Amino acid sequence: MKTGIAHLPLHSGKAPSWLFQRMKRLAREIIIAIVSEYGPQEIPKRLSDPFWFQALGCVLGFDWHSSGVTTTTCGALKEGIKGLEKELGLFIAGAFGYHLKEESLFRTGFLPPLKNARILYVGNSSLEGAVRLLLNEELLSKSVSIARTAQVLELSQNPEFENIFIRVMHF
Repeated sequence: MKTGIAHLPLHSGKAPSWLFQRMKRLAREIIIAIVSEYGPQEIPKRLSDPFWFQALGCVLGFDWHSSGVTTTTCGALKEGIKGLEKELGLFIAGAFGYHLKEESLFRTGFLPPLKNARILYVGNSSLEGAVRLLLNEELLSKSVSIARTAQVLELSQNPEFENIFIRVMHF
């Protein structure tokens, strides 16, 4: 068995602006192609495969080890599909940035640089959404329909996930 030390510096997950603009455009086209060919249900399957996701980050052009690829790739995907969510039947949501300082969201590349940005932290938006859903019969009916067709992807059932997760989490 070979042993040794590898120096893998941590990166902020912030791509240069010129690169991120290209990443967004390419991410948009990749998502459109996958949805056109296989349907929106294919996107979570692919994104939950750690090998595919890492490869996507590299294809998009962000191949600085693995320490910034998740944030940057997710940002490129989110920004890339903006405006196409309804057409694609695909929405990206999450509250990752809720506890981060505003400047950290921009510095890390989680949010693209915006002039005069106004950020409103909404707290527990899932709870607020649940309340609104229960008060709107049409939305409730649509949600029940979506829930019946949704597929759960349990990463813990993927035999490689734990090994990959542990390997990339070493700082």
